[in-house]
Amino acid sequence: GDSVSVKGWIENAEGRYESNPTTYITTAVPVDMSYSSTSSGGACSMGNVSTYWVKLQSFTVGDTIYTNSACSNAAPTGWYSVGGAWYYQNSNGGGKDAGITPLSISASGSCSGGGVTYTERTWQGYTSTGSSSLGVCNLMDRGGATTVKTYVGINDGKHYTSSALTTLANGWYGEIIGGVHYWSRIQNGVITSTGQC
Repeated sequence: GDSVSVKGWIENAEGRYESNPTTYITTAVPVDMSYSSTSSGGACSMGNVSTYWVKLQSFTVGDTIYTNSACSNAAPTGWYSVGGAWYYQNSNGGGKDAGITPLSISASGSCSGGGVTYTERTWQGYTSTGSSSLGVCNLMDRGGATTVKTYVGINDGKHYTSSALTTLANGWYGEIIGGVHYWSRIQNGVITSTGQC
């Protein structure tokens, strides 16, 4: 993308001091990517290709994929691929643009698989009981929540309770992004609803 470099200096009786230049991206970089809401394999098949935008030509975990060149609309949760690699974007990425969007890339990998069968997702709260998000939100609010992980299967996109990928996750899961508490309801390994506490 286009960029601009800014360099400052100050001059007084003692001499002149110059800062190192700082470079800012002024336009986003368009990237043709395939998208899948269900798995990295679906994205790697390159069957649903659209143009997305990123702020840097080389992007990774923590960066955000956008649907517009102004980089104001984050692309939805799911898997994205440029052909040889996949990227999973969700609200657990700890993104660099956390003030703009809670969505960012939280995992990446090779489309050839390389033996990797899952990505880990860390949650700041969990409860298996209750009929609403209130339980996990209360745990996070009181500081009584326990950190847990789910393991997202690369091939099926479902959340499991262990890296063996044998037991589907169920319950209310919570996460804290930029100081804001969010909840997700997982049923039979699938996130069925989400919201802010």
